[in-house]
Amino acid sequence: IKKKTKPLLKCRGNFIGTIIDKAIKRVGKPISILNKEDKLKIISLITDDGGFLIKGAIDQVANELQVSRYTIYNYLEELKIKNIKSNI
Repeated sequence: IKKKTKPLLKCRGNFIGTIIDKAIKRVGKPISILNKEDKLKIISLITDDGGFLIKGAIDQVANELQVSRYTIYNYLEELKIKNIKSNI
């Protein structure tokens, strides 16, 4: 039996795209005028929705927010540190 993988991959892309779009809409600003705090909020919302559990999400989020992958990883680390400090 031959497995069909293309539709599944397409669904994953749509799913992460939906999560990203939802997070951006919740911030309520165009991407071109987002500041760092806005982007951190978007990253936090995507994380809460499990978006970063999907393979390729880092690249897609970086592309949407017009930043590098490195910046997304830095934002994730910053949010992690903030969460640890708030739990102390």
